[in-house]
Amino acid sequence: MNMVAVESRLKRIDVFLGSGNESLALSFRFPTDTFSSPCSVAVGDFNHDDRIDITITDYLDGYVAVFVGYGNRSFGCQDTYSTGRSSFPHAVTTGDLNNDNRMDIAVANSAKSNVDIFLGYSNGSFARQITYSTGNRVYPYAVTISDFDSDNNMDIAVVNYGQNEGNILNIIVGVLLNLDNGTFTPAVMYSTGYNSLSNSIASGDFNNGKEVDIHIVVAFHCLLSQIFT
Repeated sequence: MNMVAVESRLKRIDVFLGSGNESLALSFRFPTDTFSSPCSVAVGDFNHDDRIDITITDYLDGYVAVFVGYGNRSFGCQDTYSTGRSSFPHAVTTGDLNNDNRMDIAVANSAKSNVDIFLGYSNGSFARQITYSTGNRVYPYAVTISDFDSDNNMDIAVVNYGQNEGNILNIIVGVLLNLDNGTFTPAVMYSTGYNSLSNSIASGDFNNGKEVDIHIVVAFHCLLSQIFT
């Protein structure tokens, strides 16, 4: 197992390769754009060459960047895809959202209360974004992709950093279900009951219940919370 990380202040991507003793070691790093502000990273094989490619969000400039891997510890120059002015894309994830066996990209735009979907082509490039609202006065800071309703289509879930109701910040999870063609329903909102903040979400079968669960990290409470199954 390998790992990729971004260093926003130093404007670079770090690649850690796994060894046989279950440890990771920094193998190589490469820079992002000189004036970039990388915030989140995800990986996938975007051009079907059996090599890992990388995508990152640029928080301040409002785009996702894609780096195609060459398989020799080097990557191509970045291709950028706009998420809109002042969108502040905070998180990115990848998955096949329209069942065409191509990797797509989903981005949580923290300042625009929406998610952008970039459908992938087979050559490592992506279509212009399709935007879906995550609700009124909610600000998504993390995104995950899974089949939440067991229909063999990948759905999207976001955790919203807070919903302003007076002076109260509530953690809200929004789920957008796939309509079987790569388009999605409006977000269904689930309140967690926590008057706090969260910027991390994960999905998977954590309890061997054969259904997908959603977990979030609750800030200030030192708590990992299971939202629903």
